[in-house]
Amino acid sequence: MEIKTCRIHQIAIPFTTSFKHSLAETTGVRSIVFEVELQSGTRGYGECVPRSYVTGETVGSVMDGLAEHIIPGLTHLSFASWQEVLGWLKEFKRHFPNLPYRALCTRTAFELAMLDAAGKEFGVHAASMLGGKKKESLKYSAIISAEKPEKVKSLLSIYKEAQFSEVKIKVGHHEENDTENILLAREILGAKASIRVDANASWDLPEAKRRLQSMAKLGVVSCEQPMPVSLKESYPALCEFVSESMYIAIDESLCSIEDGRWFAENRGATLFNLRVSKNGGLLSALELWEIAGNHGIACQLGAQVGETSLLSAAGRTLASITGDLIFHEGSFGRYLLKNDLTETSVEFGIGGIGYMNELEDSFGLGVDVNPDLLEEMVMTQAEEVA
Repeated sequence: MEIKTCRIHQIAIPFTTSFKHSLAETTGVRSIVFEVELQSGTRGYGECVPRSYVTGETVGSVMDGLAEHIIPGLTHLSFASWQEVLGWLKEFKRHFPNLPYRALCTRTAFELAMLDAAGKEFGVHAASMLGGKKKESLKYSAIISAEKPEKVKSLLSIYKEAQFSEVKIKVGHHEENDTENILLAREILGAKASIRVDANASWDLPEAKRRLQSMAKLGVVSCEQPMPVSLKESYPALCEFVSESMYIAIDESLCSIEDGRWFAENRGATLFNLRVSKNGGLLSALELWEIAGNHGIACQLGAQVGETSLLSAAGRTLASITGDLIFHEGSFGRYLLKNDLTETSVEFGIGGIGYMNELEDSFGLGVDVNPDLLEEMVMTQAEEVA
């Protein structure tokens, strides 16, 4: 396996509907797709979805990081086996010492492309490279953005028809709407439905305690990112306050390995939201999962809004390898995206169920990116020969 060329693609895909939460409203997604072409002609692809309010990265900073730090470090690289590739990736910081510490999306796009290329070149799926599959099917949650109750009622009815039994509702600064939306979810999805909320850093500690105490009485089982990243020191107190009633999940506060260690050691969370893009790739996400497990913290699979089938496949692979994630998000495919990079999207079916064997290709990340579809979405492109 010898690297011939690397390409950076900036892509834009409109949504079929807008998506709202307390930090942003989006009608489409701008992402980075990193492509590694081998001398054999094999191509591997990786994706990241930069969000400045999550890792601090932008589309521009990721493109610069890949062009200035990653690509020059790939010159003349060759590997005799996928084991060599994996060992090399585990030494990432040593190979790229000048890449900024929080360049996690940059690392994700590169790592996924290398795993995809290596898997295809040596005939092995990424799940097998990283420990093997423990789970073949996943149950994905319905996601409700921060909408008025009339629209939420309509969306919940659609999810009910599709037989979903888990839902996460975006909440925040409109308490009356939030309460009504939670009640609607219980009424429409039924008494046994699992209801979670995501506050996207909306509250301080006193407000979080008040709001979550009320939500616990409505049967909410988890709240994600109730307070901003800047209130990290307040999370242990909140976890203790609601310890008997619900999970406290961290998302924007959980990007790096160091973030995970702090929250684990200080009991600042009871649920880690693992998102491949913001955590720096599959290897880092797996390390965070191990940290959580060693401290009695549960994990869930999260997703960046607007992921294509590349990141959906990576997320599904992560869930399959770990086998014990208690909630799963993502795999919306063309339910949300007007276009995708693959002919057939990686997406959930009835009841939110998704299967590992649905992935089109048995090697790499298990998806077959169509270069023509990719080209249709490209906004700008930079190419370097490695």
